[in-house]
Amino acid sequence: MSFPLSQAKSNVSVRIVHNPYIRLSELGWIEGKVVQVFKKGLFLLEGGCNMFAINYGQTSQILVEAKDGLE
Repeated sequence: MSFPLSQAKSNVSVRIVHNPYIRLSELGWIEGKVVQVFKKGLFLLEGGCNMFAINYGQTSQILVEAKDGLE
């Protein structure tokens, strides 16, 4: 799966893959703004979701991976 750089600012459904403050089992899928594309399926997400805004604030960035089926 690849993610076009032209869509890097779009809102996408993603799953957090690294977050030291929230257990992955408590989170599931969220939506947010992708601010950087790393490799296949991995992105840096800008926080705008209440699930992690408590810990990170509205401008925090969290490493995520794309939900299956995202093109």
